[in-house]
Formats: sequence, C-alpha cells, structure tokens
Amino acid sequence: MARYQNIIPLDEYLISGELRVGADNVLIGSELAKDLGVEVGGKLRLDTGQDDGA
Repeated sequence: MARYQNIIPLDEYLISGELRVGADNVLIGSELAKDLGVEVGGKLRLDTGQDDGA
C-alpha cells in the first residue's frame, strides 16, 4: 500500500470505507457512488465493453 500512497495519498481523500487494493476492491468518487446508489460494502459490476469470448 505504501507504494500507492507515494504516488497519490488516497487516504487523505477517503470519506468512508477502507483503503484496500485487490481484485475484489474498488475505490470510486463520492459523486459517482451517489449517482449509482452504491454504499460502502455494496456490489458494483464493471463492464469493459469488450467481448473476450468468456
């Protein structure tokens, strides 16, 4: 996590939740969260729009 913090100190901007990096974690802005109706611990599905054949 220190490596990420050296680039951008994300913890200084964190409003709620925890700052974690991993395949099951996502960090989004508060306005986007409000627009999507997402809260800490909620589920968010991301789609790249690319068909990978899976």
